[in-house]
Amino acid sequence: MSSRPWYKWYPGDYLADTYSLSWDADLLYRRILDALWEHGSLPTDLGDLSKICRIDPRKIRRIFPEVLPYLSEISGRYHHPKMTEQRAQAIEHGRKARKAGRKGGVANAEATRARARAHARSPRAPDQNQIDQELHLNPSTPPTTDAREAPATLTPAQRAEAEAIQAELEERRRAAGLAPGGHLRAVAGIAAVVAGMAKEAKG
Repeated sequence: MSSRPWYKWYPGDYLADTYSLSWDADLLYRRILDALWEHGSLPTDLGDLSKICRIDPRKIRRIFPEVLPYLSEISGRYHHPKMTEQRAQAIEHGRKARKAGRKGGVANAEATRARARAHARSPRAPDQNQIDQELHLNPSTPPTTDAREAPATLTPAQRAEAEAIQAELEERRRAAGLAPGGHLRAVAGIAAVVAGMAKEAKG
């Protein structure tokens, strides 16, 4: 099948040009036009032409003289001026469409690579260790989940300070895009921080 599946057809022009054709000659002419669209040109041998147009060789020899005036013979092949022009236009249109498609594909690929490069350059969200270090927590302290689980030795003021620091930690986790809760190393570290602060205040 041709990569050009259709061609322009003007019924009014065709009827005006072929009013004198017999039924058989009209059928042959239509099949010749379709074959010309597919192949560009056709053999002048009527035996070969009958196979292409699927018409009995004896019948094509009888009716072909009616169709011959619509065709042009060039270099031993039959052509049709209007069909040749249409095929040339279709081929050029297909060439431009393929070229535009390649350009679009290259542009899309470049845009994808640019997004990948931009993503690679963007800063990553800090992990839990980074957050703990910024809050001056001891990374070796065992994990816990809630400031209310702080050692009973904390005073009410120290407990309140620990809860405030843990709330800040949770806020920073949310801002960093990390799931809330989880392996927080807060309480024991917070207790140490608060105790240190209290010791410094007394000193």
